[in-house]
Amino acid sequence: MRVVQFFILAVILGWCFSTTQVVGNDTGLAQTSADSIIVSNSTFTPNGDGGEENKDFFEVKSKENNPVSLKVYNRFGTLVFSAEDKVCRWYGHSSSGEKLDNGVYFFLAGVRGVSPEITTKGTVTLLDKEDSIIVSNNVFTPNGGQDFFEVISKGNNPVSLKVYNRFGTLVFSAEDKKCRWDGRSSSGQKLDNGVYLFHAEIVGMSPKITKIGDVTLLGKEE
Repeated sequence: MRVVQFFILAVILGWCFSTTQVVGNDTGLAQTSADSIIVSNSTFTPNGDGGEENKDFFEVKSKENNPVSLKVYNRFGTLVFSAEDKVCRWYGHSSSGEKLDNGVYFFLAGVRGVSPEITTKGTVTLLDKEDSIIVSNNVFTPNGGQDFFEVISKGNNPVSLKVYNRFGTLVFSAEDKKCRWDGRSSSGQKLDNGVYLFHAEIVGMSPKITKIGDVTLLGKEE
């Protein structure tokens, strides 16, 4: 169904807009053949860290004196965001400020007030790291109310969970949409009380979506 939705939207956008060709390069920067519209960060993670590997926004720039218009559509063809300026940035929210779901969106960009028309279109992937992995019960007591440490993937992909002891030895691993650790090793051995390190990662995503932290196991006599 999603493939059909994307195909229909792509056909509609292709009929309605003439575009210049977009050419990718190793820097993650796309430019039109006329070099009038620059598109950056076609995959971005609006988690506020500003890091080079985790871009916080999708950006469209005009190299002309005229502003550029940007329109973003979801997979159903609904316009969710629009802007017009010399530099347009989309942080993964709708025009009304509503936080949007992770996924692939279509964009249309055009330089305003020029003839012939200068436009470009393509896809942009929104990956919100903070919402993709949910961690629960960082302090837990088996048989004591909070019986397990839990990591959940909110997307369609499973999450990989690895737990290490204080010596850096891997003691537990799992891969599923929902991973739970009950304080035992992968072989079923009861582990000592203490602080452990966990590493969670969404499987099959690029760039990687990870979460690292500590979890405290407090045993209770049965």
